[in-house]
Amino acid sequence: VVNVVVIACYVLWLCQKVYPQLRNSSNMVRVIFIVLPVTFIYRLMAPVLLCYTFSIVMELHLRSMREWHRMHHGRSSVVMLCKLIKRNISVRKGTEEAWQVGFLVGMSWPIASLVLFCISIGRNPQLVVDVWFFNLYMAQFALQVVWMFLSAILVTGRSAAMRLSIIERICTKEVTFEEEQLQVEAYMHYLNTCYHGFRVLGIPITKELGAKAIQIFFFSVIPLLF
Repeated sequence: VVNVVVIACYVLWLCQKVYPQLRNSSNMVRVIFIVLPVTFIYRLMAPVLLCYTFSIVMELHLRSMREWHRMHHGRSSVVMLCKLIKRNISVRKGTEEAWQVGFLVGMSWPIASLVLFCISIGRNPQLVVDVWFFNLYMAQFALQVVWMFLSAILVTGRSAAMRLSIIERICTKEVTFEEEQLQVEAYMHYLNTCYHGFRVLGIPITKELGAKAIQIFFFSVIPLLF
């Protein structure tokens, strides 16, 4: 729905601000503003598809985590559950390595566009009216950043919450194990230390990181508007 609204507003903006002035423009300029709307859907969808693909991958990880969590009921096996979580973590780390560039591009592309747009508005506030469509376009970019960031945060947060939940179940004897107590204690220790969240360039993607990013944006970029 958001993409359809953005496309409709883009066409409206072209008809309102650009096409009425093309009569007095050169043929090259006319060609450019014919090619731009034709290719706009592809330029719009590229970052959206990147975010969408990333969110699907994160949802698959969440599904495997939920399945592992459901297996902790009644009398279970430490060996089997430990092998399963080790495999899940290994797959997650593989995703982290595979998505290093994709995540950075998906985050930095919209952020860079937002920063440049804010700087342009700071230098010429009239742009808010003249290129009103870009206000909506930048809002869509901001949604993409939030969408991608929240997808990574969910994996980090849910992983920690589920592992803590399992430790609580073991402590309250809601789940018991076939193995000796020493193995159970080792499993509990492993759950505490086995995973530190979804990482990009070694940095865990957490709510705290998101809060710091928002603070940096408001204290460094927003002042450029005034």
